[in-house]
Amino acid sequence: MTAITIHIQEKIYPAPHAKQTPHHAISELKLHIKAHEFVCLVGPSGCGKTTLLNILAGLDASFKGSIHTDHAREPDIAYVFQNPRLLPWHTLRENIELAAPDLQTDVLDDFLDIMQLTGAQHTYPAHLSLGMSRRAAIIRGFAINPELLLMDEPLVSLDAPTARTVRELLITLWQQRPHTILFVTHDLREAIRLADRLVFLSPPPMQVIHSVPIEKNQTQRNDEFVDQFRQDLLNQHAIIRQHL
Repeated sequence: MTAITIHIQEKIYPAPHAKQTPHHAISELKLHIKAHEFVCLVGPSGCGKTTLLNILAGLDASFKGSIHTDHAREPDIAYVFQNPRLLPWHTLRENIELAAPDLQTDVLDDFLDIMQLTGAQHTYPAHLSLGMSRRAAIIRGFAINPELLLMDEPLVSLDAPTARTVRELLITLWQQRPHTILFVTHDLREAIRLADRLVFLSPPPMQVIHSVPIEKNQTQRNDEFVDQFRQDLLNQHAIIRQHL
C-alpha cells in the first residue's frame, strides 16, 4: 500500500441549455491520503462527494487534475456503491469470486466469517436482506485488494440497529485486513465512529475546508465519545457548522 495524492483542479458540468450556465462542481481540491488510512468525506448534500469518487474510480475523465501514488502512477481502485449491485443469477459467494477470481478460498472464507455471512454464502441476492447485500458488497471491495477503496454511503437506507452492526463489522474487517479507504457519508456521527481522519467539504465548487484527525481507537468510540467529539467540532469550527 502506498500514499495517494489527489489534486482536482477543476470539474465542470456543461450547461444543458444555451441560456444556462455550466455547473462548477469542484475547484482546486487537494487531498493526501496515507497508506492504510480510513478517511471520511463529510459535506452537505449535493456538494459533489459522489462526483469526486467517480473521478477517482475512472468513471468520469472530464476533469483537470491528477491522482497518483508515491510511485507517480494511478492507483488500483475498488468501488463500493450505494447500491450493492450483486448479479442476481449468482450466489453471494459467486458474486465475490467473479470480482476477485484469484482470491484464495481460505481468505474468502475468512471474509465471510468476519462479516457474518458464512451461512448465507450460497444464497441468491433476491433472498438476501439489504444489510446482507451491503456486507457482501463490502467484502467484494476488500477482496480485490485495491490500493484505494472507495465507499459511497454503503450503509445508507439501513435501519439504525442494522447500520450499527454493519459499521462494527466493517471496522473489524478493516482492522484485520487494513486498506486505504475513502468513505463518503453525510452522517457526522457515522464518520466519527469510523475514521482516522475527517475531511470536510464545501458546497460547490467543492474544496476541502478542514481536516480533523481522530486519535481514539474505533472500538473505543461509544455514543458518549461520538456526541462529545461532534459537539466540540461544531463549537470550535464555525466553517464546519456553516456547511453541515
